[in-house]
Amino acid sequence: MLSFRPALRTDFERITTIYNQAIQHGNITADLVPETPQQRMVVLEEHLDNSHYPLLVLVDNSEVIGYGYLSTYNIRPGYQQTAEVSYYLDMAHRGQGLGTKILRRLLTIAQDQGFDNLVATTFSVNTASNHLLLKHGFALWGELPNIARNQHGDLLSQQLYGLYLK
Repeated sequence: MLSFRPALRTDFERITTIYNQAIQHGNITADLVPETPQQRMVVLEEHLDNSHYPLLVLVDNSEVIGYGYLSTYNIRPGYQQTAEVSYYLDMAHRGQGLGTKILRRLLTIAQDQGFDNLVATTFSVNTASNHLLLKHGFALWGELPNIARNQHGDLLSQQLYGLYLK
């Protein structure tokens, strides 16, 4: 049975495994080297017990199979009404509509928190994520051509998607 709950420190090993799958895939994140749970903790620690920028895990029969979170888009005060949305799924659970479940939950939280906008960045080759964002009302707000390389040396263009919540 699927359920959401706030992430716990004890989830960081599983969260790291899922994130490392994205790194190994090569077209999902600009990180190039797998991380340790301690390295991911540095990134995710700010989301624990943070209702404004939560880190949620998607659980199936007590196994974390995905996660998502809202984060600060930009630290300057004028951007506080905008949050960035991020989500990751275990490779074995992709293509089953679970990304939709995670994104819908984060959209609800963002609206409840009173954010005006959500942004998400993807690579143009990440068609599954791009389609998911468009399906949920996000629009392509811009693209940075050939801005990053994956671990195979391929140049990737980053796309910025945005959604007005108000």
